[in-house]
Amino acid sequence: KMKLESTATILDFDPYTQQQYGPVHNFGDVVKCADNRWFRYGLDSGSGNTKGHIELAPAVVADGQNMTVLAAVAIGAFQVKATYGTTAAAAGLYDEGYLIVNAGTGLGQVAKIKHSSKTTASATTDPTGSAYGMIIDLFEPFIVALDTTSKVSVIANTYNGTREATGSTLRPAGVPLISATASYYYWAKTRGVAAVSCSSGD
Repeated sequence: KMKLESTATILDFDPYTQQQYGPVHNFGDVVKCADNRWFRYGLDSGSGNTKGHIELAPAVVADGQNMTVLAAVAIGAFQVKATYGTTAAAAGLYDEGYLIVNAGTGLGQVAKIKHSSKTTASATTDPTGSAYGMIIDLFEPFIVALDTTSKVSVIANTYNGTREATGSTLRPAGVPLISATASYYYWAKTRGVAAVSCSSGD
């Protein structure tokens, strides 16, 4: 199924609520209020957040960049296996993010990620002992085949694993109206008037 879709109509929107289980919407789904306040749906990274504090998008992980494709991928396939690097990655880390073919055969393709597998802290071994680091399933098929000269990179969805701002090197993901519990789903304001903390002491 192609992940090219129009903006969703959200019927259960309430920016003052959070959910333990989900997601019940796509990461980044937007609600646009009549007074031009916008909110987007996201998941806390596991550290919790504080209302009125800026949330940041997930950091770019070097191990997910310029990964080697380990087996040929046919036109029309929805899955690729690639090395990940030397750190472990949780299952779903790149769900609703993007895969880019950045070098070699198939260069230039971009597809939305349906699910990424977990990895162990090994360059070539996944948790089952097979010879690859990460399995990446896509919503969209490859339109050009890949081979072992291909290099791919994965980019996390801005709203899949946000964290409270402690610096300015990552892109902002919005401001919550509630203090969301660690690893809960919540709404972040991304446009319009907002009360935003200016220091850690506020």
